[in-house]
Amino acid sequence: MKSWSVLWIVCMIAFCSLVAREVRSETVRLPITIDPALLRSLIVQQAYSDPGETAKVLDHAGGCTQVILSAPQVGVESEHLRYQTAVNLKLGTLIGESCFAPVTWTGSVVLLQRPRVNDQWQLSFDTYNSTLLDPNGQPAQFAGLIWDQVKEYVHGYLQQISIDLGPPVGDVKNFLLPLFDHQQRIATKRFFASMYPEQPLITPDGLLINILAEAETAGEENNEQPAVDASPETLALVMESWQTLDALLIHLMSQFSGRPLSDDDRFALMDTMLTVRYAFEESLSQQKLTNDFVREQFVWSWKQLQWVFRRHLAGSPKDNLLGYLAFFTAADALVALDQIGPTMGVEISRDGFHRLAELISSKPLEPLQSTSEVNALLREILGLDTPPEVLIPEEKSAPLPPVEKLPPTSWHPSPAHRKLWGFFGGSQAWAGEVAMPGLKEIRSWTTEATPAETLLKKVGELLQREAETGHENVGLAAADSAWFDRMVIATAWQESCFRQFHVKKKKLTYLLSYNQTSVGLMQVNERIWRGIYNREQLRWNVQYNARAGVEILTLYLNRYIKKQKAPVKLSSKAGKRFLAVWLYALYNGGPSQLKKLPQRYREKKTYQSEQLFLSKYDQAQQDGWAQRVDCL
Repeated sequence: MKSWSVLWIVCMIAFCSLVAREVRSETVRLPITIDPALLRSLIVQQAYSDPGETAKVLDHAGGCTQVILSAPQVGVESEHLRYQTAVNLKLGTLIGESCFAPVTWTGSVVLLQRPRVNDQWQLSFDTYNSTLLDPNGQPAQFAGLIWDQVKEYVHGYLQQISIDLGPPVGDVKNFLLPLFDHQQRIATKRFFASMYPEQPLITPDGLLINILAEAETAGEENNEQPAVDASPETLALVMESWQTLDALLIHLMSQFSGRPLSDDDRFALMDTMLTVRYAFEESLSQQKLTNDFVREQFVWSWKQLQWVFRRHLAGSPKDNLLGYLAFFTAADALVALDQIGPTMGVEISRDGFHRLAELISSKPLEPLQSTSEVNALLREILGLDTPPEVLIPEEKSAPLPPVEKLPPTSWHPSPAHRKLWGFFGGSQAWAGEVAMPGLKEIRSWTTEATPAETLLKKVGELLQREAETGHENVGLAAADSAWFDRMVIATAWQESCFRQFHVKKKKLTYLLSYNQTSVGLMQVNERIWRGIYNREQLRWNVQYNARAGVEILTLYLNRYIKKQKAPVKLSSKAGKRFLAVWLYALYNGGPSQLKKLPQRYREKKTYQSEQLFLSKYDQAQQDGWAQRVDCL
């Protein structure tokens, strides 16, 4: 009797455990999207492999009878695929070695097709209607007899086209598997084993094939998020993961080299890169950096860029088509799984980003943080001119005092940031990666070694020269040359009080912001603009720093503000003042300020830094502004 009681208790505990867990099954759809350009390239790769994207469907009697297809086109018509291919016919009779009475015809055939996919992931196409068109694209009137003799060959050839989706689906499985929580391995295996294809859907964007799978998700009552581990070790891993995400985005952008990008394409690439980097800076400063943040940034980035990638990375049969398809599908799968929530236990990491990159290129990821050099390819893709080349005056360098353990910065960072800065190439007293200016040159730009009036005159002349280099690049009518010159002066005044170098603990060093991100005269953010500018030149070359700052101002002016409808008339005096603080907000806070600043300005809730900037902008409009500088 006692044993039965024990057994009953054990069963009740097991039952209660199952009820408490409340495991549910949910059908998940992971989309395979094949746009017309990619579908065309896949078909050409398989069925039009002869020179010039041609295919000999029929070739008898030494060429006396021929059917050649070429120039395939794929599109969407209502709920069907519209497949059109040029047709060249030649029908004759071989007598001896001569082709007797050959009849030729040139036109095209249009096929309406229904795609289907079987359990082995083989995608094929059923033709249910065809129309013959003459060279002018009109229904052919007199080719019916000829077409009847060769129709079965053309239809038969096209009917055998089949695209094997198995390899990209397998790549996606291999990519996703390590991302699932290892404690849910059994459920994960069931999830992958349950995958099967849904029949294709025709959408305006092309062909959609959903991978269907049954996922086990926990009930809402037990769906509490675990506490965030804020230890330095965990934060370091998260930063490493984000660093790899940044490298992945740049790696993907490099795939566009040599491709005809539009201005809108280039803007989308730049805007995504800058937005992600500024969001990281903000999250780090607010101590909100988690793996969820990194995953969310990837999901957002892919939503912004996917159609740029689809338009340009799958247009040629010579490309890595199945690799691209696997990459697109894997990225879409992450977005789909992210919408389900944390119950799937998916966590993308540094290794996950590396595996994702491998789907699209054999070239390994190379984080930009590991070098101070300019990535010329990145600048080209983003539509930027050749990077500024500014020579440092030739002068024999004098040794500086010994390096201390603490970085020689203008403001030492808080302890929470010291270790983390190492991920981004932390400060060094004298890096030696580029030819450095001599000690005399540095002193001439340092207020502690040069009288303020002398320094201001020298800096003012430099800023004027560099502002003039930006005149021809300013594409906004309200931003005339005089306005832009004063804008540059006010920005340098607000950002650094006209300083590139200063003395800290008896050492001459470059000016570095309190959070160790921005350097020099124009306080160019090294982390935001890495790869776009040379880090060491920004630190040690005042002219280079000024030129970079001018380029950033013109970039935000032309690519952001110019495209946005201004809330005020910019050509008026008040409008130009608003334009100045609008541009400064972007320079200081990135793309998100394009819409946020006008709202703050309207509600009279501008930040203190923006109010201080406006004060300096107002003073810079007047003659003798240098005499009112009191921060040196």
